[in-house]
Amino acid sequence: MLPLFRNRWSWICLGIVIAGAGVWAWTERHAILAWHYAACLAQADEGEREQWIQKLETVDRPKAIAALLRLADHPSDPVRANTTAGLAVLCSAKDEPGWTVFLTRLAAQTFDSRTPAGRAVLLEAIAAAAEGVSPSALPVSWTETAGQLVIQAQARSEPETRLGALQLAWVVSRQERPAQDLLGQRFLSACRQLAEESMKAEDASRRRSAVRLACLPELGLLDRVASLVTGVKADQDAVVRELALLAVAAHEEIADTESLLPLLHDSDAEVRATCEFVLRSRGLTSSQIHLARQMTDLQDLIRAKVPSQIGDFPDLDSGIWLDRLSRDRSPAVRAAVVRAAAEIGQPQLRRRLAEMAETDPSPTVRQIAAYYLGTSFGVASR
Repeated sequence: MLPLFRNRWSWICLGIVIAGAGVWAWTERHAILAWHYAACLAQADEGEREQWIQKLETVDRPKAIAALLRLADHPSDPVRANTTAGLAVLCSAKDEPGWTVFLTRLAAQTFDSRTPAGRAVLLEAIAAAAEGVSPSALPVSWTETAGQLVIQAQARSEPETRLGALQLAWVVSRQERPAQDLLGQRFLSACRQLAEESMKAEDASRRRSAVRLACLPELGLLDRVASLVTGVKADQDAVVRELALLAVAAHEEIADTESLLPLLHDSDAEVRATCEFVLRSRGLTSSQIHLARQMTDLQDLIRAKVPSQIGDFPDLDSGIWLDRLSRDRSPAVRAAVVRAAAEIGQPQLRRRLAEMAETDPSPTVRQIAAYYLGTSFGVASR
């Protein structure tokens, strides 16, 4: 009788345990599912990423966010990339700005205790969640908290967090009441240092984000941005060059039109198209752009055709164009300038021809210039 009694109580206890486990599993089902989906997302490849993020969207949002935050410090780059993508979608301000605020507050509370890689996940996720929404969508409190994160990230000088800090700085600078108004010089100084340092980074993604941030007028870095397309050594990344071109489009005092002309021959088609757009925005016509493209062509024979065409454009300042071409590296181009200048006959061109007759490196060009100076200047025929 005793063994049977014991067996019965054993079954009763087992039933209680199973029932308790079932109740616990039911009440904690969202946390369990969130943990499972987050673990699957962490190991997913790029093609599977979206489906696991969608599954995370079906469970309790705070639990899903908490499950992902546990993965933020993971040593694997792919795991952190998937975590960043998941947090950005779950906390997107496009759907519900409150979740962006929620994530930013959690990030501020745990920022110091995380690894540099974990801090990078938080910064990039918040920036991605907040980008692309109306400047008035997020409250001022979010802007202030996010701006403080940028300041903290800049002060740490951790390479891992630089990209996220740049992205977040850009977003908070474009809010209805931007962080520079709320946080003042500390925030501006952090942004300036981030942009200046990152425009020289090896990582093209960082340089792109740095250029975008450096375009803010209050940072005073447009001259540095211009050097990425007009300097002796233009940036190797086509996207960086395109962003820099657009940034200086309205600032001829920083990047004059002549310095942009070589970009008509850029190796990237998008950069060439952007250069044409910028030149048109500065008042150049299609014909003038065509002439400018020839004038900056790498082939000497193409450039040598330009001087004879300048007279066909009465709205051009022929003196400026011919003066520039008179300093071309090719003797053939300079000789063509002499003939065109003699025909146009402007006084300043006569002075330039006199200089060329005396100082041009080519004996042939000096001889041609001297010949035209001895003719009736301004009436020589082609």
